[in-house]
Amino acid sequence: MIYGYTILHVRGKCKVDRISIFVDFLVCLVVGMNAMVAIGLLSRLGTTFVVPKWKNFFILSSYTTMTFTIALMTEQLLGVICLSYLPLLAIYEFLDYRHIIKAIVINPYVYILYYWIYGIEVSIQDIVYIVITTYVALALLLYMFGKTSNSQRRLLVSGIFIGTFEILNQIKWYNFTSEEAVVAVLTNVVSYVVAIILIDLLCLALIKEATKDYTEKYIDKLTNLYNYNSFNADYNGESAEENYVMGVVDIDGFKKINDTYGHHQGNKALETLSDLISEAVSEHYKLLNYKVYRYGGEEIIIVVKRTNDKSVFENMNEIANILLMVNEQLGDKTEEKINERVSFSAGITAYEMCQYNNEDTFTRADKLLYQAKENRSTVVVVDDGIE
Repeated sequence: MIYGYTILHVRGKCKVDRISIFVDFLVCLVVGMNAMVAIGLLSRLGTTFVVPKWKNFFILSSYTTMTFTIALMTEQLLGVICLSYLPLLAIYEFLDYRHIIKAIVINPYVYILYYWIYGIEVSIQDIVYIVITTYVALALLLYMFGKTSNSQRRLLVSGIFIGTFEILNQIKWYNFTSEEAVVAVLTNVVSYVVAIILIDLLCLALIKEATKDYTEKYIDKLTNLYNYNSFNADYNGESAEENYVMGVVDIDGFKKINDTYGHHQGNKALETLSDLISEAVSEHYKLLNYKVYRYGGEEIIIVVKRTNDKSVFENMNEIANILLMVNEQLGDKTEEKINERVSFSAGITAYEMCQYNNEDTFTRADKLLYQAKENRSTVVVVDDGIE
């Protein structure tokens, strides 16, 4: 099974051989790290470039090819397979649980395919050994990834574990002395730890850049609410993924506030309202069950997912009560700052009351908002289902 140099068998070799082995190892390490980077970048491909089905195909086919290539290079150049789990660790780092499971299932068969293509004789017992030991080790690795919360500790444990396993799993095919085995394990472990720490830094950089891009595209700079682009992306189609209740809020006499007290105070009033709504809604609903948008100007939209334990009217009235409380708070705060109680009007409806049509839902809520504005004794108009 040994085609090239063995990285351990350097005693008695000339200095040039030692240097050659060192260079070969660095080449293999760089190839492995490039494989990790490639998988990381593929994982960030958006639907603008490729549909999800083809994205998954590219990722898993690249993972398989890269694992095969690293196994081939290290076996041919170094005489022992090492660093071949770097593409798998990239899958662990960048992708979700579903991709990880697929990569684990594929992994041992990549080595079996390599042995078969290059005529390396392996028995049925060897194949069973490769499959079972690999699955057990990778299942343990998956467990450690899930249980270790500290990122750096996770990387350290993973590098030590997988680097040690990879060499020890091959001892049955090599005449390693104890000293040679220790050297191989330590070299492999250190290489894994360095590679995955560097790839973790890349992952953090990609997340930071993606967050920055998302913020610039979908977050309103003045209020820190989701902006019009975000609302349009979520509710531009005719159907939504989940049932919801929508409230549209608009500050009363906003132009007069700007003309009387200046745009700075007008912006302050809008910021105050945004903060009060966000805080009040977050106290009543879980983070993933609501969104608050600045639709444009002084208009704010609240969208809350419907719950099965309450009727649609209970859900709408719950939001109406929240807005009534916020209206009082807004008046108190603006009275302190500009000696005038600023108020707002709002309309509330539900997706299911508008034939499950996003555009109709917004139009209906907006219409109810202007009904509230026309009747100054009413702050919030809740849809009663009657046209």
